[in-house]
Amino acid sequence: MCTCKQGIANTGTPNCSTSIEVPVKLFVQSLYDSEGNKNMIDLSTIASPEDLDNAFFSAMINDSDVSKRLFPFPKMKNVENTRGENRVESFKDGSKLYIGQGTRTFKALIVGKEATPQLAGKLESLRCTDFGIYMAGQTGSFIGSDATDGYLQPINIDQDSFSAKYMPPTDDAVQKIEISFDFDVTEYDQNLRAIQAEEMTCDVRELRGLLDVYYNVNSCTTTTMVIDLYTDYGTALNRIPVEGLVASDFISSDTSATAEIYNITHTQDDSITVSESATVPGRYTLTYSGAVSADKYQVLCAKDGFDFTPMLNVQATVA
Repeated sequence: MCTCKQGIANTGTPNCSTSIEVPVKLFVQSLYDSEGNKNMIDLSTIASPEDLDNAFFSAMINDSDVSKRLFPFPKMKNVENTRGENRVESFKDGSKLYIGQGTRTFKALIVGKEATPQLAGKLESLRCTDFGIYMAGQTGSFIGSDATDGYLQPINIDQDSFSAKYMPPTDDAVQKIEISFDFDVTEYDQNLRAIQAEEMTCDVRELRGLLDVYYNVNSCTTTTMVIDLYTDYGTALNRIPVEGLVASDFISSDTSATAEIYNITHTQDDSITVSESATVPGRYTLTYSGAVSADKYQVLCAKDGFDFTPMLNVQATVA
């Protein structure tokens, strides 16, 4: 919008300026956290490339508060990122009046083994929340919006336009997920800004999202519980197991204390030892004491790279 005192903007450019790269990866984040605050990266806290290291981005990806969490997509191909023609009104005398900018539309493909029907289903659920995106460029830049001075924030998109269409393999093509959405009409290209790869020590192109973890209870006695932990990927008969967990990865669902499971019946934490099966991947035996018949337990874990929240849907009952 024009203002009454607005003049012509200066048009000089520096001898060396950075450009926005072709995106090869997307990152999704809620626009606001659970307390109603905007999710943004405070640029004043970044003093050197070492401040934007793997630990910085890992903390965002593994944040226990889902409303603050960063969700990386797999890498993409055939990216199209184009803005439509400006909206104008034409008159009989041949003149035109500018109404507004055209819609920017984004399309890309996730291809190969990562383009599963399960991932497509998870991505489709994004329409249920207000979210924005960051983008990783070809050489590893991290692209967002600087609409708020001093911060880099997610680019707002039109959530209702988001689509993740699964495309099964054919005789001459691999399986794919076609991603498409429109940028929100309030987003202006002039606000696009990137942190260049050399300004970070993390290669954001290689960041991966969390895996959801589930479990089955094979047996539960007054002294031991045998459980299988697995993801929602794999075959119909054999889901991909979660291996390599130790006692300190098991936490109380009540107090978050490590090497504990929560006894729902007696509202207390019970200490455990843990052993992983040498023959069945993802199978763990939890040993404890003090349980009696019909006691109910809640098992929960915590480890970077995984989201164990689905485990809260299952309880174990002592036989």
